[in-house]
Amino acid sequence: MQNIFLTGATGCCGSYLAEQLLQQNIRLYLGVRRPERLPKWLRDDSRVEILIGDLHDLTPWHKALEKSDILIHPAVHWGGPETFRINVRQTHALLDAVDPERCQHAILFSTASILDHTQQLEMRALKHGTEYIRSKAVAHVQLGTHKLAERITWIYPTVVLGGDAHHPYSAASQQPTQLLRWLHLLRWMTAQGAFHFIHAHDLATVVCQLLVTARPGGHWVVGQPALQVSEALYELCRYTGLRYRPYCDLDRLWPAIRPLVVNRMTSWDHFVFQHHRYVTYPAVRPEDFAATSVFPDLASVFSALQKSDNPPK
Repeated sequence: MQNIFLTGATGCCGSYLAEQLLQQNIRLYLGVRRPERLPKWLRDDSRVEILIGDLHDLTPWHKALEKSDILIHPAVHWGGPETFRINVRQTHALLDAVDPERCQHAILFSTASILDHTQQLEMRALKHGTEYIRSKAVAHVQLGTHKLAERITWIYPTVVLGGDAHHPYSAASQQPTQLLRWLHLLRWMTAQGAFHFIHAHDLATVVCQLLVTARPGGHWVVGQPALQVSEALYELCRYTGLRYRPYCDLDRLWPAIRPLVVNRMTSWDHFVFQHHRYVTYPAVRPEDFAATSVFPDLASVFSALQKSDNPPK
């Protein structure tokens, strides 16, 4: 029986990971700040040991980290003065805390936003990114020289959707539900650009498959096949019963719109609009590991979100 240490189990990705990891014969250490946010079934599982603490101070987690065969670290700080300390220095400290003779695999979560179209570090993310994106880019660079670097598997999620009555909602899951409210107007529009998404359940499936089938040390962008903006709007219109009629090209209107919004755009917003919105990747999904996506398209994601007992606002 392997010992797995998991951070972020009270978050969206971590909660789906905990659920799927326990389908295997493992012992699961959960490093959490607020254990009351864990579902009762997880708190009551005899294979789970809950360790109260947070990434600011790893002391309460040290003994479990030393006994862990695998470290999985999806927990993240999204912004603010502690962003670099948590996402860079304390991630480094987590790796320092494991026993190098015992821990043979560390799975660290980053973001596809720091990569260019060749899946190499987009150097402009270091300069123009938000605090979160810059911290992930810095961690990517610094942890590449860590003594356990060859045992690190990097996960680069694309847009993560998901959440329900039993799993917290991802940060991005609020945006699609807001999008539906404007779909009666958006159905007349189109724009250049493409994106990937992945449901947190399917992301967890990929991670669990990597533990079984892949050697440590890989770099994996995780997402469903890229969707053009027009394809996504068409799919959402079909889901809601609206007819998609894209008469208005927003790119052609940009010269007129730009003066109204340019002062509200960050340096990263400008970069994404000019360059990054065209970037797609050879992303992986459950089907690449002989598994099946539960949420392969936007319609299935939206249907699940709207059927939830407490859908995101």
